[in-house]
Amino acid sequence: MEFFKYYKGETKNPYDKKKDYAESWFWHGEYMYYDASLHNPEFHLRSIEYAKSYIKECNEKKISNIMTEDKYTFDQKAIIYYIASLHAKWCPYENGDFIFKY
Repeated sequence: MEFFKYYKGETKNPYDKKKDYAESWFWHGEYMYYDASLHNPEFHLRSIEYAKSYIKECNEKKISNIMTEDKYTFDQKAIIYYIASLHAKWCPYENGDFIFKY
């Protein structure tokens, strides 16, 4: 997918998890997103709808964050939402502020 910033088709994460924590998570999230999209053609479209729903909720509550910024396309916002959700699931006790570096 042309809108990935970190995953470029590699089979192994090129980022060091300790030294490049955010970039490592971004690569991993984009890789997982790509893999899920290969196995389920509707995955990307559903992810965009989830992102739009979240953005609508943020706008209604007057919350401003990375998802409500205009500099990202809905394709990118779907990936950002997925990566943030993935991180929250597997690292629930860690701060997820790294997502703002995307």
